Amino acid sequence: MSGQCAFEVGLSGGLDSVALLALLCRARERRPELEIRAVHVHHGLSPNADAWAEHCRALCASLGASLRVERVKLVLSGGGSLEAVAREARYQAYRRSAAGVVVLAHHLDDQAETVLLQLLRGGGARALAAMPALRKLDADGPWLWRPLLGLRRRQLEAFVQAQGLSWVEDESNQDERWRRNLLRQRLLPQLEAALPDYRRHLTRSAGLLADAAAVLDEVAAQDLTACRREGGLDLTRWRGLSAARQRQCLLAWLRGLAWPVPEPDALAEFQRQALEAGAASCPRLSLARGLLYRYRDGLFALPALPAPAAVSLGRWSLRRNVWCKSGAER
Repeated sequence: MSGQCAFEVGLSGGLDSVALLALLCRARERRPELEIRAVHVHHGLSPNADAWAEHCRALCASLGASLRVERVKLVLSGGGSLEAVAREARYQAYRRSAAGVVVLAHHLDDQAETVLLQLLRGGGARALAAMPALRKLDADGPWLWRPLLGLRRRQLEAFVQAQGLSWVEDESNQDERWRRNLLRQRLLPQLEAALPDYRRHLTRSAGLLADAAAVLDEVAAQDLTACRREGGLDLTRWRGLSAARQRQCLLAWLRGLAWPVPEPDALAEFQRQALEAGAASCPRLSLARGLLYRYRDGLFALPALPAPAAVSLGRWSLRRNVWCKSGAER
């Protein structure tokens, strides 16, 4: 499967992805050159996970779409959330797609929820821009396409019911310990009663913030180019930027290194120390992927060293301050 006429649907078996797969298969009736297949990521988190995979197999067989099932093992580490780890596992599965485009079933309700969740987390313009309709997963990876962002979930439900298709319900969607579920079950119904068009208003804000984030990225890229020096950034040039542009320049630098973005307070404190600390000081910011530090007239990034491989030294003992093999003491 190759080219931009090859599509692989991220198929959970839920209502949204069932609707998406059915819509694409209907489009194939008019455009026979379209290649439609699906990928189901088996997280193994639910006792119903095997049944969901079987439901996806049956659905794909009925619609004439091939299916690959990716079984993943989720490992929590470093304080990461289960939701984030599961999302990254799905993205890893998408990266292995042979299709040019991976199609995801996020819709208007999802987009509005994402904007609110990012706002509650204190996100900036980039986060509040929420989900783009089309983006590259990686430089060499497939495209991610979300064609349903303009549709309500109830519209998808009406379509699936009209087609006589069934879907699975993830029991975890009722667990209000997850913020998204809390919004869906308790807060958003009240918001809709007072503001029926809140979804479109939030989505419009997301679009405006996407424009703002794009402008920030353009300015940050220009500042980063102007401040670059061998091995890092020139402190004098970076100091000449406004405080906001200094931070954006650092963030653009870190994104280029594929390092995680630090918490805003941590970044601001490093910025303060880099500007105010004495010449003999070496302010630094420790991140998961390495160390950001100021030394003399520059800012530098030192990648974290890989953990040393285990080395067997055999049976050794210390005698008279000299290392000797046991049984061979002088």
